[in-house]
Amino acid sequence: MSIEPQTLINAAIATTMGVGGWFARELWGAVAELRRDVRQIEIDLPSHYLRKDEFREGLNEIKGILREIFVKIDDLKDKKADK
Repeated sequence: MSIEPQTLINAAIATTMGVGGWFARELWGAVAELRRDVRQIEIDLPSHYLRKDEFREGLNEIKGILREIFVKIDDLKDKKADK
């Protein structure tokens, strides 16, 4: 009882198609998961991170406070030097 060459060819093609189908399904699932992750990042990004203009406003406020502190220190230093 020998196996015909056509049967071997059919088995090889079926195996190759099965592995290719499995690989394609895995890729499809990975792409779908990446899309979900990107959507979630798009939703979370504005709520978790600071925009540049908000950061700049905060820095300007801190700079203003520091300027006021240094002016007061200079005034105190000048008053101390006058005495």
